[in-house]
Amino acid sequence: MCGRFCCSLAPKSLINKLQEDKIVSQNEIIEWREKEKYHPSYNVCPSKYIVTMYQDIKTKQLVLHSMQWGFIPSWSKRSDMTKKPINARLETLEEPKSLFDTAKRKNTRCVIITEGFYEWKKLSGNNKKRPYFIKRKDGECMVFAGLYDTNALIVGERIHTCVIITTESKGPFRSIHDRMPVILEHDDIRTWLNNALDWSESVIDLLKPFKGGLEWYQVSNDVGPVKNDSPSLIVPIDNKKCSIFQFLKKEVKIQDKEREGLLEEESKVKLEGRAEESKVKLEDKEEEDKEDHTRKRKSTNTTSEKDTKKKKVATTATLPKITNFFMKK
Repeated sequence: MCGRFCCSLAPKSLINKLQEDKIVSQNEIIEWREKEKYHPSYNVCPSKYIVTMYQDIKTKQLVLHSMQWGFIPSWSKRSDMTKKPINARLETLEEPKSLFDTAKRKNTRCVIITEGFYEWKKLSGNNKKRPYFIKRKDGECMVFAGLYDTNALIVGERIHTCVIITTESKGPFRSIHDRMPVILEHDDIRTWLNNALDWSESVIDLLKPFKGGLEWYQVSNDVGPVKNDSPSLIVPIDNKKCSIFQFLKKEVKIQDKEREGLLEEESKVKLEGRAEESKVKLEDKEEEDKEDHTRKRKSTNTTSEKDTKKKKVATTATLPKITNFFMKK
């Protein structure tokens, strides 16, 4: 089945891509009907307006048309048709009667333009699933076979809707899912769109599993919620892990640098602290030396004063003796 795909190209880029991949010629003027309803998206889901291409019944020119994804047959009058099929199994189309008989009979065949689609792989042993993104190896547009119809009975105006045809998957892709959309080879697109060809073996033979090169890889579970819509949805999860690793590695480097910076700052602070401590010690030593010098000076002065007093006392005591000696003479 196909329930989600990617078509992120803006209108002008999309037309350029169709020309680049030689799906349409360079000088071919393509009319785009209801262009304003198309919105590029990395996460296209059912009920959205998607880009289809078909051959106009009157002009026989190729036309692009933004159609709602979810098939409503032209004869339906039910406004509550909630189960609008988004996929038409090839096996169902081959049955005598189906919901798509009118489209088959009117040859309203179309193609859906995409860049790739998502599929969920069931994990063995549990009910969990992992999303994968599938695209062409050559990088060209992935073009799905589809049917469209126009209903004017429900809301009073013409509603253009479409459905994607699916088939049984073959080869390595079966490891992902047993169903896949019918991916048309670019050379088969115009044959499929040729509304002069009735539904027959020549048309049905085009609805086969894709034989070209496909590549797929696991993507983030973010693709699950339809509100998510960004380029990261189609990035391989391994690349994201590498990106996260690189980011964490970068963060570690930043932290290491910050840590180095802190160590340098810490060393600087320690050095400054030591310098300040040495300065204080030096100032304290100088202060102590000054105080010691002052004490010594005071001590020296005190000693000198005592000696002077002693000399005075000794002199005073000796003078009478000398005087008496001379008087006796």
